[in-house]
Amino acid sequence: MPTIFVVVMCFVLPANYAFLRYCLCKRPFTTAPTPSLVTWKFIQSKVPWGLIFLLGGGFALAEGSKVSGMASMIGNALVVLKSLPHPLLLLVVILVAVFLTAFSSNVAIANIIIPVLAEM
Repeated sequence: MPTIFVVVMCFVLPANYAFLRYCLCKRPFTTAPTPSLVTWKFIQSKVPWGLIFLLGGGFALAEGSKVSGMASMIGNALVVLKSLPHPLLLLVVILVAVFLTAFSSNVAIANIIIPVLAEM
């Protein structure tokens, strides 16, 4: 929450204090509006929006797969492979992950498979 507050304050706080002459001295305010510390144009050009939407969509897909039961189904299917030797288990998990990433994002599949592998 503090991060959001700081970002909002960067949009609210002025870049210079020319408006203080109006507030303190009661002089007429003849200058143009005071720009903020950060402008939307700057944020829009500097933030990697594609990456943010990719990660957000991946986390949403992972949460949806947990709620629907697909994550537990994949986990139960992979637990059967627990008795395999580690190199063979690694190969099978890699092949399953490669197959699943054809239908879903890499972030979602990683959020599903990594907790299952951590329990093995």
